[in-house]
Amino acid sequence: MPRNPGGGYALVCRETHAIVSRHRSLDYARAAWRARAYPGGNTSRPLTPWARRHFIIGLAMALAQAPSEDVA
Repeated sequence: MPRNPGGGYALVCRETHAIVSRHRSLDYARAAWRARAYPGGNTSRPLTPWARRHFIIGLAMALAQAPSEDVA
């Protein structure tokens, strides 16, 4: 049984709750986060500031928390 049956996963900003990217699987979301967290794949270095501000969450919950965009 999939962990998130309601859809995919999203990378979300902690400060604004804006969805940065959407992914079909948790593996893809983790790979995208790691690519930005550790440039060049060097995990012995500290996290980038971007990585500290973003996290992975289920897409349904991300959409519920995302700020609404007003169309003018």
